[in-house]
Amino acid sequence: MARWSGSRLAICVASASVVAGCFLGGQTGQPGEEAPTSGCDTSGVSPDALARAFEGQHSAALSWLRASPDAGPPVTDDEITIDVVDAGLAGTTCPLSVPVTVTITTRDTGIHETGTGTLFSSGVLDFVRLEFSGQRVNVTVFLQRSNGMIELSGSLRSLDSSLPGPSATFQIRATATGTGGSPGAP
Repeated sequence: MARWSGSRLAICVASASVVAGCFLGGQTGQPGEEAPTSGCDTSGVSPDALARAFEGQHSAALSWLRASPDAGPPVTDDEITIDVVDAGLAGTTCPLSVPVTVTITTRDTGIHETGTGTLFSSGVLDFVRLEFSGQRVNVTVFLQRSNGMIELSGSLRSLDSSLPGPSATFQIRATATGTGGSPGAP
């Protein structure tokens, strides 16, 4: 059995205090406060403004990739619809991110997933990344404001062998549509 001297015990207590301070608070030591991050400029964009700016339903053509050349022709005329709803949850400002409620559906392949995704931005409301992990698919979406419209592109990774392929892509096209979001959102 190890003996603990007074100096060893004091060192352990001091070390534990430093570690706890790192996890519980920022530089002020206040629980829940974020420490300033150098080089992080969100240009005054809040997580709430980010969620509101891209809220709505967005659609694009979806192209499934074949698992192998022998797998037959890919399903090429599918469509993906992504519905983003502000979940009213707190986000972070550095890096700028906010949880949102996401529904992913496809027109022809029977995907219907709902859950929490995360919007990420560098501090601009013209371009964001949305990450969503569901039970049947994982999706990375890039949403871009252009001429008062929200366009999307991205990729989908299948987690379900009954889907037409291991992955699919969707690209920004003139037919991509979005409803909702505020073009002038701060």
